[in-house]
Amino acid sequence: MKKIRLMVIGLTAALIAGSAVYGQDARRDEVQSRKRDGKYREAIFKELNLTDEQKAALDANRKEQGEKMAQLREEMHEKQTKLREELDNPKVSREAMEPLVTEVKALQAQLIDLRLNAIFAVKGILTVEQFAKFQEISQRHHKKMKKEFFRKFKGFGKDKIEDEG
Repeated sequence: MKKIRLMVIGLTAALIAGSAVYGQDARRDEVQSRKRDGKYREAIFKELNLTDEQKAALDANRKEQGEKMAQLREEMHEKQTKLREELDNPKVSREAMEPLVTEVKALQAQLIDLRLNAIFAVKGILTVEQFAKFQEISQRHHKKMKKEFFRKFKGFGKDKIEDEG
């Protein structure tokens, strides 16, 4: 009984932590808006010195992958919400939860596969040199966003920023 209780508590904690992914603040909306209006993408295209064909292929890939990703995230959000609701039911059993948990795991696997497919699609569009430069740009951007995140939370995880230089 204790094992089941611990498992339920652990799963609940994981779902609560995962639900934070769906919360967006104004800063993130601003970044997303900047990305959507094309300025961010155009700056990257310019830095990579892409041909018009490469730009078109990347835009088509981004649109296709974005639509699929949005659909999967929405499904994931719905399943996680249902899972949280079921966990609140004091009479629910692990066996009753198993099909829903399996669905959530399957959606997570699909999200990972989709992300991997997107990376390989980009790799197929760019030259080896452009892809290396793209990775460098992505790492710079990720590091910048991470610093902004930790600054926002007043030093939370400051040791991580300093460790990475």
